[in-house]
Amino acid sequence: MRKLKAVIAQLAFFSTIPVKIDLTLEEIASASIVAPLFVGMIAGLIDFATYYLGWMIVGNVAKYILIAEVELFRGFHHLDGLLDTGDALMIADKEKKMRALKDVQVGAGGIGMTLVYLSLMLVSLSLFSSPSLAVFATLVSAEVLARGTGMLSLLGKPLEGSFLGSTFSKYIKRYFYVILITIIPFISIGGAIALLFSVVLILIFERNLGGSSGDLVGAVITLSFPIFIIGELKCLESLFWLFLSIF
Repeated sequence: MRKLKAVIAQLAFFSTIPVKIDLTLEEIASASIVAPLFVGMIAGLIDFATYYLGWMIVGNVAKYILIAEVELFRGFHHLDGLLDTGDALMIADKEKKMRALKDVQVGAGGIGMTLVYLSLMLVSLSLFSSPSLAVFATLVSAEVLARGTGMLSLLGKPLEGSFLGSTFSKYIKRYFYVILITIIPFISIGGAIALLFSVVLILIFERNLGGSSGDLVGAVITLSFPIFIIGELKCLESLFWLFLSIF
């Protein structure tokens, strides 16, 4: 029963869906390997529902409402990780990097990363047509793949002082193959190219920061999401898309 609760608790940890948590961080972390699929599928469904309803009301403008909905669903947690990571990347001194990851102030690096993210989102969403099965498959796939890639970034050496990253990293390293198995059905050729780009991004970030952390997970999820949207839209022939096409 506690294992099931740990799975459900992923919603409270990776979204703003209100779920009562009476578990330890270790218990939640132990089930984090299912978060990309479990939370990603729900996020994709909500994304499409928002787009569909928005299209019925305001037409083509609905695609840009998705930016607000995506961030509200995530509770701005991943965006905060992107801001902190952006600030840290702009600093050469190691100690100052660590302080930048923990402080609440936003510097030029964080603002710059936000502009990059918003630009990628606008480009990716501009490719959307009217609500369709292809758009649904793209949103679900992008949510699952972005979250899976973010969690796999914890395979690297945990950043010194990152308690959250270290706690989750133990279980990701032990059961990373579960994440790989659950995200493979959502990868198309375009998605594979986007995945490769995201992995390069992770390696650059980890090398600059000196390791992986919870902030890095948030940064990777945030930046890779629009990249996966573009990749999946350009070539949607994933196993997930083939399954939807049959039914």
